[in-house]
Amino acid sequence: MRVKLFALLITMSWLMTGCNDEAVLQRSVFVNDPQNPGLPKYSEVGYNTFGAYYDRLAFTSSEVVPIKVIATGGNTSFKLIGTRASREMAITLTLVGFSAEKYSDLLALDNVSLDLKDSDNAIAIEDESTEESAQILNGTFHFKRAQHVLVDAQPVAIVLSGTFEFQALVNGEPITVSNGRFDVGVGTDNFFAF
Repeated sequence: MRVKLFALLITMSWLMTGCNDEAVLQRSVFVNDPQNPGLPKYSEVGYNTFGAYYDRLAFTSSEVVPIKVIATGGNTSFKLIGTRASREMAITLTLVGFSAEKYSDLLALDNVSLDLKDSDNAIAIEDESTEESAQILNGTFHFKRAQHVLVDAQPVAIVLSGTFEFQALVNGEPITVSNGRFDVGVGTDNFFAF
């Protein structure tokens, strides 16, 4: 309860003191989850963080740009950028057939749950300099909430929050990604359509 109150107070103080400063909304706020050490606590307020256990090691968001959303060729990709065991890494979910022309189109993902095994959607794993497609064995990716962020009554970003987990073969090696959660803002600086 205290952590929620503290997080709410931080968010409110940012909004009250920096409503004209969109850079404040781009900062990452990592609130540790005591139930899942090394991962951020699940939230839906735009903390710009994500985390998951990748074969039992924490994979957590970059403080600089934790997500890039790329819409091209009738598909939209969500690239979660972070580190695992001090190494740069990314997990990319590509939604086949979902074409977002602008970041506000992401509102359509509110309460959308994907069965990764039974879909044409794809997962790719990038570790340092190599990128491999994941052959999904089972898993889900749930966009629990998609909501506008307003500054001075004008939309400036979309906050996407949700959970994910999957098992896959990556370059023939079985991997497990578990307890995944994300709470990230997407706006003009990290949304790309071409």
